[in-house]
Amino acid sequence: PEGTKKFATRPDSILENYRTIQNLLLSNVGIGTYLGNPDSQTDTLVEEAVRKSILSGINVIDTAINYRAQKAERSVGKAIASLISAGKIERNQIFVSTKNGYVTNDGDIKEDFWAYVQREYANSGVIRANDISSGYHCMTVPYLQDQLNRSLKNLGLECIDLMYLHNSVEGQPDISR
Repeated sequence: PEGTKKFATRPDSILENYRTIQNLLLSNVGIGTYLGNPDSQTDTLVEEAVRKSILSGINVIDTAINYRAQKAERSVGKAIASLISAGKIERNQIFVSTKNGYVTNDGDIKEDFWAYVQREYANSGVIRANDISSGYHCMTVPYLQDQLNRSLKNLGLECIDLMYLHNSVEGQPDISR
């Protein structure tokens, strides 16, 4: 709580632009990283947008492991790391949320989507064929744990403030309980 308070009460901040939620002082507006091509040009644009947003007073950042095939999370992580290393922010001043549950590939690995899923998840025992819904969801504990670990690595963080199950209802009709 002290970190977000320190962020929101900086000399150039406008306190009315923040709300207290669960003892955290969070900006009314956040930045999301949903769309864009999985390429290095978009990586740079997303990284710069996140960096500028934080420097402008936004301390709520939202992403997802499947956005741009993991590259959105990596861009967010680079932006955060650069601001921390430059002494502009501390980790506890920002709130980072991400999502998992969609089956995703890796935009930095040039491989067919299903070949990647087979090699990375099925061959390692993280998922079984019947675990994936027609909506490309997988909500098994082993898969969600795998995705959490990948998100932590992608973001370069030890802790994610909020992890959503991404559109989980979409995957329910054709998955047995």
